[in-house]
Amino acid sequence: MLAVYNIRQEAVDTAQKAQTTYICGPLPPNYDKVKVYIAVSDATPSEIAIGVRERLRSLADVEVVYTPIEADVGIGVLGFENTLEGGHRSGYSASVITYDPCKGAVGERDWPIRIAENHFMVTTATVPEVINSIVSDVDTGDLEGARKLHAAIKKAAAPK
Repeated sequence: MLAVYNIRQEAVDTAQKAQTTYICGPLPPNYDKVKVYIAVSDATPSEIAIGVRERLRSLADVEVVYTPIEADVGIGVLGFENTLEGGHRSGYSASVITYDPCKGAVGERDWPIRIAENHFMVTTATVPEVINSIVSDVDTGDLEGARKLHAAIKKAAAPK
């Protein structure tokens, strides 16, 4: 009987290793703060990159993390200075994508997956206006959704 059990268990383990699994952040789970991963393109003006990071860090219930799978929300920013054909500068623009950071795995191998949530463009005259618009849109959209999810999870886990 023990030999049959061991053979069966090995077959189960082998089958489980061949299954593709998907896990979404944050890992480890923690619902006290909304965790945000921020990826900014190298081409983005540093004033935009620094400003977005500083403004998100200043939100009381937001924590910036440094690996995507730790985050509730991933944010990608590609910012640039608008320049006309004649070289005249006419403001700033940014393309922003928000996503759920996840990973897929088969056996010992894993890979990152980004499930896109939102995408928007911002075009303004000054860097502070770009930063305010990005943070405002992300806060009212994606971060608010994560806050609601955290509240629902806490409520469901509370003793009755």
